Amino acid sequence: MTVPVVPAAPTAVGTTVLAPTQIRVGWTDASTTETSFTVSRSVSIAGVWGAWADVGNAAANATGYTNTGLTGGRVYAYRVKACNVSGCSAWAAAPHRSLP
Repeated sequence: MTVPVVPAAPTAVGTTVLAPTQIRVGWTDASTTETSFTVSRSVSIAGVWGAWADVGNAAANATGYTNTGLTGGRVYAYRVKACNVSGCSAWAAAPHRSLP
C-alpha cells in the first residue's frame, strides 16, 4: 500500500458575509491527496482575539465551508488546512471579516 504524501495547503482562502450570522470560507483546493479540510476560527471581541478553535470539516475536493450562528458586531478570522492519513498541510489564512 502506498502512503500518500501530506497534502498541499489550500490557496486563495477568503471569506464572504452571507447573512448577519453567516460567513462563507472559500478556498482553492491545491492538492490531489487530501481526504478532508479542517476549518478553524478565532473571534475578536472589543479588540481582544480569542484562541483558535476548529469549527468544521469539509470533504475531499471541497472548496468552501459556511459558518453559521455567528454574532454581529464581531470580527472573525479563519484558517483552513488539508489533511489525509499522512498528516495535515500548513494552515492557510483568510483576511479578517467583520459582521454588521
